[in-house]
Amino acid sequence: MSEQAKAASKSLDQHLNLWQCSRVGKFDINTILYFNIITMNSPSSLTDRRSTDTVEMNLAGTQEFTAPTKYPRLVNPPQNILLGGLQGAGKGTNSKRLEKREGITTYVSSDEMRKRPLDPEMDAIMKSGGLVQNEKVMAIVREYLDTRTKFAETLVNGSRDEALRLIFDGMPRTMGQKEDFDDLIKQFGGESAWAVKLELDADPQVADEIARASVRFRVRRDQANGSARSDDTDPKTVERRIKGFHKDTEPLFDQYGEEGRLLVIDAKPSFDYDRLDIKDDATFDTSAEEIYARLVHALNNRNG
Repeated sequence: MSEQAKAASKSLDQHLNLWQCSRVGKFDINTILYFNIITMNSPSSLTDRRSTDTVEMNLAGTQEFTAPTKYPRLVNPPQNILLGGLQGAGKGTNSKRLEKREGITTYVSSDEMRKRPLDPEMDAIMKSGGLVQNEKVMAIVREYLDTRTKFAETLVNGSRDEALRLIFDGMPRTMGQKEDFDDLIKQFGGESAWAVKLELDADPQVADEIARASVRFRVRRDQANGSARSDDTDPKTVERRIKGFHKDTEPLFDQYGEEGRLLVIDAKPSFDYDRLDIKDDATFDTSAEEIYARLVHALNNRNG
């Protein structure tokens, strides 16, 4: 963190009073929650994952959160967005873009679980590509939502609606989790979520091959940087995840479709992962922007 941000955090009360009294728009609920973490040692699960530069500028109170105008913008987005798809479909890529450009915080179930002490059994399940028991997963989601909404209520102009405005990356993953998730969101007074399926190809076999190729690419890139994940280098784990997606998650998307709350996005990359140079960021970003534009268009026209 820069010295500017450190200095700003020391005058938290002054910034909060300004925000509460005038609502000038320099701070949103996610930035306030970030204030709470670095100054009061609140649970790390509330960390705002927007770019460090943006957060630090907000900490200093010198700049509003604004998205670059050259990108397509969301208009009246759903309160909760569920991003799902096979490995390599772009869940992380698109959620990060939505965070940075729209200021919507992403909840990543696996990340939240890793922030807590894991018992050996739970750790082994995650590393093998399996699914952790619903009870444990939903308990963490409940804690996360409870902390966000309670802190929002302590602010003069705090909003539970804003505290509940989230992107869920890869969550829920099963029909059982969906039922529990829907009930939990209702308990907190939230709106029904919209599911977004990032589809690598309409043909499941082709989609699976693209998913495998994306993992091979990530392994090549990460090994070059000395940071390859062990669960990515194990072919059995990769196959278990692919099979698990078709068995457990596809029916979930079907259910959201029957409820009229499903968007299917063409997320097929415009390149071949096996032929893509690990340093060719331009090709990757061009394809990712095309997919992001389709995602934003679908969200904006979901009721059309």
